[in-house]
Amino acid sequence: MKNIRSILVCVLLLIHSVILTGCKNGDSGLLSGENTITALQLTPASVTLAVNTTQQYLVTAYYADGTTKNVTNQVTWSFDSEIASLQNNVATALKNGQTDITATLGNVTSNNAVLTVSDAQISSLSVFVVVPEPIRAPSNVSSKGGMLTLALGNKQYFKAVGNYNDGHSQDLTQHVNWNSMTDAGRFISPGTLLGEQQGFTSVTATLDTKQSGPIFVGVRNARLLSIEILPDAASIAVGTEQLYQAVGIYSDGSQQDISQNVIWQIKDKEVASFDRYTLSATGLTEGTTSVTAKLNGFSSLPASLTVTEAELKSLYVSPENPFITQGNSLSFQAVGFYSDGSEHNVSRVAQWQSSDVDGLQIMDGIAYAAKVGQYKLTASYQGIEGDVTVTVEEAELESINILPDEADIPVGSEIHYRAFGVYSDGTKKDISHSASWSIEDETVASFDQDTLSVMGISEGSTSITAELDDVSATAVITVTPAILKSLSVSPETPSITQGDSLSFQAVGFYSDGSEHNVSRMAHWQSNDIDGLPIIDGGVAYAAKVGQYQLTASYQGVEGYATVTVEEAELVRLTLNPSDITIDLGGSGTSILYVLDGHFNNGTTEIIDNRLAQWVSSDDDGLSITDDGVATAKRVGEYIITASYNDLKTRSTVKVKVR
Repeated sequence: MKNIRSILVCVLLLIHSVILTGCKNGDSGLLSGENTITALQLTPASVTLAVNTTQQYLVTAYYADGTTKNVTNQVTWSFDSEIASLQNNVATALKNGQTDITATLGNVTSNNAVLTVSDAQISSLSVFVVVPEPIRAPSNVSSKGGMLTLALGNKQYFKAVGNYNDGHSQDLTQHVNWNSMTDAGRFISPGTLLGEQQGFTSVTATLDTKQSGPIFVGVRNARLLSIEILPDAASIAVGTEQLYQAVGIYSDGSQQDISQNVIWQIKDKEVASFDRYTLSATGLTEGTTSVTAKLNGFSSLPASLTVTEAELKSLYVSPENPFITQGNSLSFQAVGFYSDGSEHNVSRVAQWQSSDVDGLQIMDGIAYAAKVGQYKLTASYQGIEGDVTVTVEEAELESINILPDEADIPVGSEIHYRAFGVYSDGTKKDISHSASWSIEDETVASFDQDTLSVMGISEGSTSITAELDDVSATAVITVTPAILKSLSVSPETPSITQGDSLSFQAVGFYSDGSEHNVSRMAHWQSNDIDGLPIIDGGVAYAAKVGQYQLTASYQGVEGYATVTVEEAELVRLTLNPSDITIDLGGSGTSILYVLDGHFNNGTTEIIDNRLAQWVSSDDDGLSITDDGVATAKRVGEYIITASYNDLKTRSTVKVKVR
């Protein structure tokens, strides 16, 4: 009976716990009692997207007890569905325009996040190597921009950024097509390259018609000799973090950051935990443990980690009382000072809160100045708070820089311009689309406000001016004669029969839109003069079967043609003599035939008789050997047939008595 009563008590406690848990997760956003949501922060606060690209949003709830929580999946969204769609916390840009996005949970609504959708066209695409912030810089990426090296089986991360003709840039890593030129590397997910074979490759990203410049990667079959963990010893307080890095030492003497490739292990998980995404260990309880990194059967030496129960005494937030210009961001740091005299960066684990999330938004220590005003920024951790006063001010435009400040452009060519505003707080801002542009002499050049480009119309000099808020700047433009822009070789991909000749033509296209035949002035070159020699004027002779590249060059511009030389086709056979009369018993009773092959390029070659099949209409009267020798044996009229490569020819032989 006592056991049954105990079971009933446990069941009732469990039901009570479930009910309380349900209350915690209700739509009102209440945790329990008075611990209500005081504010919702929606990030990013401002972003510009090209049509058909996406942005993921995050909503953080701030509670009365100072805690925070990711509530992105619980909120109700508000936005203009004609400008963008929003599903699974990801906004997709639909059409040109601007919308405010807000998130609501219970009766609390977040700050406004501004989403600007641009129908701008992508003007260029760039690829960057993504490397975790290192404790020590690895040697796989040269500081001078040399080739990136990657050990076989390891991964390297890349990021693609699109630059648009309206001046904005955005991360397109998930939208581009990732390409590896050879099988040395293979993309296993967007931006993640796996070294698969020893060799070299180049990495590019493509989107629509745009392709990034290449990043060259050497995949080496170097053996991993050892793994080094940095730091090799550390001491942290309970609740604080320590960042780690794993460096691989290879047989070719190189070193590579392999932090994202190794398996991280904590010896005593009650003392500390490890986050493989942030590459950091967090102290849980007082004690000593060790951190180890493993890869391909290799294990690093353990890095000792001591976790102390030092008490957090104070929290210092820096920078102290800063000024931020509206529209800019600033990173803050929270440093905890402990009873044992140690100090630790607790920026990642602290809760950050702004006195007005509409005016100054804060996430993980990064503040965005949305509105002019003065705000209190508070970092709290383990019951201790530190705060700073942040002033958001509107900077004044002091001067404008036009790039380029001087330019020479040929007639018919264009050049793109950018205008940068220099503000009173020392910041620079791209104001290309905000400024008013004008050309002094529009007979010399014209300006396109949409593409921010100047086109040369006629030879001469003029100037371009950008103006904003009564501040202006001027740049000089000189328009020069038209230049050769490209060279086209035709025919572009012809096939020629071996032994034939073909004339090629080079046409130059100029910046003013004109085109001219430059075949006689161009320099012609073949990549194999034995197989396809070519003379000035563009006449090529097909000497050998194969595929060749012809190049015409003129005034530093080149044009190309790919030429295939095919073997001539045998189309007809003839016998020599074709018809003949011989005397039986005379000195000429035997005949040696010559078999001629005629090709589709007009040439004739003698076929080896031993390769043909020879047949006489009557071997008893006129025999024929495999060598093509016919011998008369008796009077009559006979036919000799020669066959070769599915072709036949005949000769009539009359044998008479002398």
